[in-house]
Amino acid sequence: MNKEEALKLQEEVLEKYKKICILMPTYKNIPSVCAHDFFVLTSLLYQFGFEPQFRFIDQTNVVVARNFLQKQVVKELAEDPDKFDIVLWLDSDQRFTFKDVLELISHYHLYDEIDILSGRYITRDLECPRVCAFMVNEDKYVAVGPDTKGIKEVDGVGFGFVLMTPKVMQDMQEEYGNFSFEFRSVGDKETGGCIGEDLDWCDKAKKIGYKIYLDSNVEIGHYGGLITEKMIDHLKTK
Repeated sequence: MNKEEALKLQEEVLEKYKKICILMPTYKNIPSVCAHDFFVLTSLLYQFGFEPQFRFIDQTNVVVARNFLQKQVVKELAEDPDKFDIVLWLDSDQRFTFKDVLELISHYHLYDEIDILSGRYITRDLECPRVCAFMVNEDKYVAVGPDTKGIKEVDGVGFGFVLMTPKVMQDMQEEYGNFSFEFRSVGDKETGGCIGEDLDWCDKAKKIGYKIYLDSNVEIGHYGGLITEKMIDHLKTK
């Protein structure tokens, strides 16, 4: 893409997605480096002509937090259908730049078949770090390989950095109400196996016809865990 095409794309994105709503469950704590990224993002969104709006909730139970934020957005849309153009779920422990956000929105804009689009980041599990995007294999969620490239349809993503239109949230709220996000037990109950609220939401979204994609072109950081040699070796070999 040359400079002229890039500028045209930026103008299209600003025109179509000017009113961006950022949803963040804060868990009553935002690491200082992540707060810095958020403040810089906010400033640049305004400078580039966006009209960002922010919705937070201080709630240690992430299931309650995500359901509350979705319900709040849908309630506001019922009062003003044009209130938001696009919604970005953003966890409070992510490291990102304005460029990451702009690229994710641009890629969302370019592909009509994409309903839900996540950037790429690594889980916080130091023992077994993996890309936070998954495919279902024999009824189990298996992380995509670290060598995954480009934009790929997946069965589920984490909600640390995921983009969608307000209609997706309206449809989810209508179909599942305040139980759109739930922890769900899977497999042998004695093992305590379960899937998180984000994968549960993705599973439900797919059931009502939505498609979920991972954008490996947009890679952000996850502050919650330390980068270790073990983590790096694991990503190289798996």
